[in-house]
Amino acid sequence: MTTDRYEKYDVIIAGAGPAGLTAAIESSRRGLSCLLADKNKKPGRKLYAAGNGRANICNAFYDRAFYYGSDFIDKILMNVDLTEFVRDYFDHMGVLTVSKNGYYYPMSMQASTIVWALRDAAIMSGAEIVSDSEIIRVESDSDEYTVYFKDGRVFRCNSFILAIGSPSAPELGSADEKSAYSLFESLNLAYEPFKAALGPVRCDESFEMIAGVRCEAEIRVGLSGILEYGELQITENTLSGIVIFNLSHYIRKMLEENGIAELNINLIPDIDEKSFRQKLSRMTVDYPERRFTAFLNGFINDKLAVYFINKMIENSIIFDEKTPLKDVDIFKVREIYKMISEWNVKVTDIYGFERSQASSGGIKTELINPDNMNVVGRRELYAIGEATDVLGKCGGYNISYALYSGFLAGRNCLKSK
Repeated sequence: MTTDRYEKYDVIIAGAGPAGLTAAIESSRRGLSCLLADKNKKPGRKLYAAGNGRANICNAFYDRAFYYGSDFIDKILMNVDLTEFVRDYFDHMGVLTVSKNGYYYPMSMQASTIVWALRDAAIMSGAEIVSDSEIIRVESDSDEYTVYFKDGRVFRCNSFILAIGSPSAPELGSADEKSAYSLFESLNLAYEPFKAALGPVRCDESFEMIAGVRCEAEIRVGLSGILEYGELQITENTLSGIVIFNLSHYIRKMLEENGIAELNINLIPDIDEKSFRQKLSRMTVDYPERRFTAFLNGFINDKLAVYFINKMIENSIIFDEKTPLKDVDIFKVREIYKMISEWNVKVTDIYGFERSQASSGGIKTELINPDNMNVVGRRELYAIGEATDVLGKCGGYNISYALYSGFLAGRNCLKSK
């Protein structure tokens, strides 16, 4: 980029993720001169990987529960139907969406479709996008903001928008934690420290025997009553999958309070004890010589069946792995059922930013006006997307918030006088 050292723009945006790109589109469409700066080689780098490269951009269902009880999101949702907003926004860009069990994706099922649509719309609206351009400090006075870049360039603007994202997934060019704090502090903004979320957890036992298993499960965190249902993925000493990602925020809190967190995993949430007992009784009559392991495999993955058979042997519930149905003690059925419907696992740690999809923390939401994303009491300063202390669960909640918060900021920032 070649420009005068103190060239002035109506608006400068730090970060070209979904929030920053949308803010650039909306401010440029209104005739404002806009500079969109990103530290990476191309805009939307992290967005390319969203939804495993398919970009789950919104969901059919929204309420504060999907944002961990955020009061700020409650106020946002009073003014917008995020499903309708996101789908209409991309429809006007020629991107059709398709629903997969309530999760909305571009019809192409490619995240690149979303990135290209946002980038092209920003450029064609008149925004100037500069890559390899990291903003490290911002100073403000009564009339404008002075923006300092890492390479020594300095620009001025009437409106400044923070859209730097969070430190999660550093391999995708996300924000550096210390650099983010430094930028916030240069603007005297109060923030919550970033913490990795939507990621896997480490456990205190080896799952080598069941590594690679994927299954549906209902999981409760300790005695809290907090439940999630979804896919569970198991590796050697790690639990992962959407159900764990969505619980990781609560698991972290329990780890911080107690040093350890317990998960209660129900591998057969649709089967009650009575149904389980009746099925065992019928199978014992019809196939008395069939191995009990094979019976369990009718409910759960075969690796899991062997895993729990070993636990039952250790606890003298059955004799060995060859135990036939006819030799299963009917008085121990409740114990057997509880082992697979109330599997207790101790979590010792949650993985850091390198394995997380999003982060909690960021600029405190009590400082932000939910009607326009303006930092209250600060002239023409806006904070949007993951730079703010808003965390959504898996399912398009973080992307849709990023898009709408960017839309609000871009629609409300003002032209230089």
